[in-house]
Amino acid sequence: MPNVLAIDFDGVIMRRQSGDNLEAADFIRAGYRREMPKRFALKAETIPGTAEALSKLADDWTLTLHTCRARHEWGAESVREYLRRRNLLNYFESITPIKPHAAAYIDDHAHRFTTWANVLETFSEAKQ
Repeated sequence: MPNVLAIDFDGVIMRRQSGDNLEAADFIRAGYRREMPKRFALKAETIPGTAEALSKLADDWTLTLHTCRARHEWGAESVREYLRRRNLLNYFESITPIKPHAAAYIDDHAHRFTTWANVLETFSEAKQ
């Protein structure tokens, strides 16, 4: 396996904000459009330390950004523009909407799998 790190976009590169759920719903509803909606520009703050971490990681790893926002070209372009404006785009080898083959995945919604018993315990507690 190559030295690839797969990095999620929302909540890892770009901070989630209270309005994100509405924006995400709008994004999904707009998913079949061929052009980017005018009001869909990514403006949220970048997670502190992102540039420094990506710079260090890129020295030893090939970085791939994965995000469902890239399902359509206009979504991928909005992510590229967000990264470009913050001088982060050049750290990434690619941007993909699918889970890429990688040595590790950096994602704010991940649960580290150890055993199914641990999964059941964690998610049974989380539901309560």
